[in-house]
Amino acid sequence: RIDQHNAPLSEGVTYPRKNGPWQLVWHEQHPTRGEAMCRERQIKGKKSAHWVRRHLLGGR
Repeated sequence: RIDQHNAPLSEGVTYPRKNGPWQLVWHEQHPTRGEAMCRERQIKGKKSAHWVRRHLLGGR
């Protein structure tokens, strides 16, 4: 999936070109797609890079 984000398949994709490729910094495995989507909503709902760094990346 990260390769899809980094490969400019259409003219409208500019983020990777301007800011460098996306880099995977965290991943979790869940038994079902529904549980994974619930966790994704929970993390995205924080809307704070500071929260992600502190709670998921151990302060990195």
